[in-house]
Amino acid sequence: MGSIDYIPRTELLNDLAYLDRYYEPVNQTFLKLQSDLRLKVFTSKSVYVRLFQSPVSLCYTGAPTLDTLELTRTLAYETLDRWLTWVDAAEHVPENARDALATRDLALRRISAERDPGNKSAAQMFGSELTKKLVRSLWGGDRIL
Repeated sequence: MGSIDYIPRTELLNDLAYLDRYYEPVNQTFLKLQSDLRLKVFTSKSVYVRLFQSPVSLCYTGAPTLDTLELTRTLAYETLDRWLTWVDAAEHVPENARDALATRDLALRRISAERDPGNKSAAQMFGSELTKKLVRSLWGGDRIL
């Protein structure tokens, strides 16, 4: 199946309003999928990947059947629709907080791309140089700012 998640832009342990607004709505889906016999919970061996995931990360493996593919498609659309609703209703980030948030976001994109355990497999398939370029493009290292 893969992984579907919302990466927080704040500290969830002490920003309870953010936790309730963005993560509580997905909690029932998370709990329901935990007991879905078609799916197996995927737990990364990487401590960083586990830290990066939210408490409601939908991260599973399963046989590629019509049922699981339809479930994945449905969850992906629900997740995207929910996120687009949040974007439409988003409040502006105060001017004095924008630089710090942009720096944090860039650091998270870079670190998560560079520490992805899958990079080893990519290097074996595509070679080290192409993998470095792919990883750099994932976090936006080639963008002109």
